[in-house]
Formats: sequence, structure tokens, C-alpha cells
Amino acid sequence: MTKTIKKAAAALLALALAAGTIPAEFGARGSFTVTASAETEEVTEVGNEKEEPDEPVIAPNTFFTVAEFEAAEPGSNPTLVLQDNIYGPIIITRDDGVIDLNGFSINGYLNLQNKNGILIVKNGSVDCIDDTSGPCYEYTYPVILINVTVRNVIFGGNRKFYYLGNTTVRTFATESGTYEPADSTGFNAYADPVAKEGLVYNGEPQLLIDDSSFKGTFGVVPTADEEQRYFTYYFTRGEQESDTYEAGTVEDGVINAECAPLYAADAGEYTVYYMWDCDGEFDGGTGNNSFTVTIDKAVPEVTAPTANELTYNGEAQELVTAGSSTFGKLSYSLDGETYSEEIPTATAAGKYTVWYKVEETSNWESSEVGSLEVTIDHLYTKHEKADATCTEDGAKEVYWTNELGEFFSDDKGENEIDSSVVIPAKGHDYDTEAPVWTWTKSENGFDVGIQFKCKTCGDTEDIKAEVSSKDDGKQTTYTAIAVFDEKTYTDTKIFDDTYTVTVKGGTIADGEKEVYLYDDKIVIEAEDTPAFAGWYIGAELVSTEQAYCLTVTGDTEIEAKYDENFILGDVNSDGKININDLSKAAAHVKGKRMLTDDQIRRADINRDGSVNVTDIIRIAAHIKGKKLIVNDR
Repeated sequence: MTKTIKKAAAALLALALAAGTIPAEFGARGSFTVTASAETEEVTEVGNEKEEPDEPVIAPNTFFTVAEFEAAEPGSNPTLVLQDNIYGPIIITRDDGVIDLNGFSINGYLNLQNKNGILIVKNGSVDCIDDTSGPCYEYTYPVILINVTVRNVIFGGNRKFYYLGNTTVRTFATESGTYEPADSTGFNAYADPVAKEGLVYNGEPQLLIDDSSFKGTFGVVPTADEEQRYFTYYFTRGEQESDTYEAGTVEDGVINAECAPLYAADAGEYTVYYMWDCDGEFDGGTGNNSFTVTIDKAVPEVTAPTANELTYNGEAQELVTAGSSTFGKLSYSLDGETYSEEIPTATAAGKYTVWYKVEETSNWESSEVGSLEVTIDHLYTKHEKADATCTEDGAKEVYWTNELGEFFSDDKGENEIDSSVVIPAKGHDYDTEAPVWTWTKSENGFDVGIQFKCKTCGDTEDIKAEVSSKDDGKQTTYTAIAVFDEKTYTDTKIFDDTYTVTVKGGTIADGEKEVYLYDDKIVIEAEDTPAFAGWYIGAELVSTEQAYCLTVTGDTEIEAKYDENFILGDVNSDGKININDLSKAAAHVKGKRMLTDDQIRRADINRDGSVNVTDIIRIAAHIKGKKLIVNDR
């Protein structure tokens, strides 16, 4: 069966394989093979199949001859994997590594001469284990035996042997050495987890257990059918009897990258509790104990800021280019007391001291305070020898000035001089006798400006005038006033007032105009009909003349009105012409009872402007039906 273990575990296993801490073939012969790749994110465990792969996977730092194993880099913890039974004596002189018998046998002596490190022998058999022929006491470092059968004798020398898993030794010749066998489950206290030393905060979760050997990572349990199975360590950072244990290893003894109690990121001291069991449950586990781990604060390595090359420009400038630190951020100060992560700035030319440091936190120490000097140079402006103009100073000779207004004979500000080198500007000579006025029509009247021209250089100066107006009904007078060089200038414009005239019910004899001036005379004419009632402005009757001369005095709307119920001959306005109308007209002609203006208009049949005998005859003829009066409106 093939099973994919999570990426983090794969990465750790790949590293372990690369370092040689855990060989490519791990455990008793015929149990399983583990291959790992941090790139493919997979660990594949192949169990109990006897098929040989076409191309065997070889873990890094794995060797197949004693000579290659011996020649491996010291401290690289290589693995020697036997490919067949071999004959001794086999002499190992290195101080680190794993000798994987791979189910084979060393017939004869295996001489282990490790003086400064631990050697591990596993998974096979050997006739005898010794250091050298004869008594020897200089090889003092331990040897770990895992699933090893020693058919004859171990000569203990001056060191200790630890038995793990299914390890059996026929005879142990103590000399000065000792051994510590596994208990009935294959457990040995030498395999207990220990705290990892030398941990320093690095910003990432770190493994708290020492993974440089097999401590705290696995054990092998012998069973009746001589197969091996691995027990598991369980860890917690709660109290010993808590129910928060998590498995610290996957089933092949590789550290479980998801076991949170085994990892910490922040600096500090951590107590890790553990127990181990081989039934997949931590309840009732044995070997419970604890260890304490310290992650020290990091010491920041500071890359100092660098001073910027600066010249005064009138604005605040950053004094330095930011430095950096392996931990934390640099803080800066201009007084050595108040620090900020902001880059300090300055505007004025001068010398500045910038202090910098990394502030201490719970995870790293403070750095030493550093400082550097930064200079903002003065800005020197060159002035060539020249005559003065109206607006610009001249110079008697070449000189320089800085932003402070100081004068120098050189461009580095070393030789200061006085201002007598300057020839003052002459100033403009404006023509004030003939300024140019500009009148521009605007929404509220006029915008007016006055322009003065220099008689020397031709430059102009424009001044905006204040404008006032006065309207007398006939004309509007605009007055513009401007002040220049303490003198007042005035310009005036007069414009005739214009008015609109609107005629309703009639016409303008000479044709309509858009506007009229004050006192203009306009002849307006109504329709030539006796129904004409008169000219009205608003409700006021201004004339009954059919042709009326209107004098313009303002905006005017005048209307010719007509009597829609008018009947010529109906003197009494009762809607019909009869004897009553004839009687009224006759009385008027005889001078007995005079008619009103409206009655005269109705009785004037021939429209000659008066009521007389002719009109009486016409009314009488209409009544008799001889000649009817025609009403044309």
C-alpha cells in the first residue's frame, strides 16, 4: 500500500535523509522503505512487497563500501549500507555515521574506533564488536545497536553500548565498558527525547527536540513473529496529565511536522512533556517525562544607513538612505533620545548627527547605537559681471550668494565680501502721460483696465480699475478709477439708454426696431374700424386716435383694444338698431341731449367724426329696411 505524507513531513524527512541521520532503508529487513522529496511534496512508504525496484532510490550521503564511508566529510553523518555478507575485520575510524547491515552479516570483527561522536549499527548480525585487538581505553563514545544480533561477544572497552529494538548479544565482555539493554518492548532510555540546544530566534517555528540522532523519534517493538513495529512519542506543552498530547512522529519514526508542541517561534523558555506508546493511543503510555528548551533572543546584525549627499533646495530632505537589520527595523534620532522608524529630514544647510539602533523586543536584543554625520551644503548661486537693467541687479564683478543672502568671491563660500559688488536695478520709467485704457463689456457693465509702458525697456504694468455707473434715465455714465504709483487715473464713458417698445393689436408705421432711445417718436396705428376702443398701456387709456404718436420714455408695452360687441348705429348699446337709437341721435343733433364719446362713435355712421343729419338719415333708412348699416368687425 502507498500512502502520501504531508509536505512538511516530507521536507523534514528529505533533509534527514540528505544528512544521513535516517537512512533510505529504515527499520528491520523486509519491513518498509521510505523515499522522500521536498520538491514533489511526497513521502512514499512501500510496505512488505518483495519486488525490487528497477532503479533503487539512493539517499544522499549513502555509501556502499567501507572506503567511501570512511572518506565522507567529518560531521556529515553518512550511512554505510551493506549489499552482501562481508568478512572482517572491518575497521571504522570516523566519529559519526550509521552502519546499516541491511539484513546481512559481518563475519568476523567489527572494530568501532569513535573517539568524539556516536556510531549507530542496525538491522543485521555481526560475529564480534571491538575497538582494537587487545585492551584499549581511548575510545569512550557510545555505540547504539538497533535490531542487531551479536553472535559471539562485544568487548566493551571503555564505553557504553545501548540496545534498542530487537537487539541480542550473546556475551558482553565488560573490560571497563557497560551496556544498557532494551526493556521488553525494545525501549531504551537513551532514545528519550532531549532538548535541542543552541536555538536562537529566527522568525520561523523551530523544532524543540534534538533531531541529530534517534532520540525522541522512534523505538522498535519486537513481536512474537519477529516482525518489528514502531512505537510513537506523544508531546504536549500542557501539564503532564493533560489530554492535549500530539503524536511527535509518523509511523516510520520521522518527526511529525504538524506536532505543534514540538515547535516554537518566539524567544523564551518552553517545557515539553512527553510519553510513548506503541498502540496508537497515548492513554496509558509509558516513559513519561519532560525537558526544557530555551530559544534565545536573536542579536540583530545591522547594516548601517548611509549619509545622503545633499545641497540646500528650500525643502525638507531625507538625511540618510535607510539601513537594515536581520531582525526588527532601524529607528533613527536627531537628538540621541527620541527615536522613530521614519527617516529623519532637515531643510537648513548645516551638519547633522543621525543616531540609529534596533529597539529591543521579546524576540531580539537591542543593537548597539550607531551614528553618522550628514551635511546639507549651502546652495551657491553665481552672478556674472553685468550692467543693471530696469528689473535686475547688475554686478561690478563676478560673485556668489547663498540661500542666506551672504556674498562671496568664490563658489565654496570661503571668502565673504560685502554687498557693494551689486549694482542695484534701475527700476521702470513708466509713461504716465499716455496710459492705455481697455473697456470690456461684462454681465454687470464693464471690466476696465489701464496699462502703463516702460519708456526704457517696454515692459508693461496692467492695473485693474474700479468702475462705478450713474443712470439719469436717458444716459448711463461709467467712471473708471485706477491708482498707480500713488497717482489716480480716471476714464469716463457715456452710453445712451435704450428701450424696447412692444405694440399689440396694431402696427408701427415706420417699421419695428429692436431698441429705441429716450424721447424717440413712434407713430402706431390701430385697425381702421369703428370698433376700435383706444390705445392702452396696462389698464390706462392713453389715446382713442386710430393713428397715435407715442413718445418713448422707457420700456413700453402698448395695446390697441377693440369692442367685440360693437354695432354701428346701436347708440344705446342694447344690441339692436331701432327707433330709440334714432331718437338719441336726433336729440344730439338738435342739441337737446348730448351723446357720450362712446355713443358718438356708435352714431357716427359715415365716420366723419361728428353726428349730424346724414347719420340720422342712415339710421332711419336701416330701421325702415331701405339701406342697412354694414358692421365690418
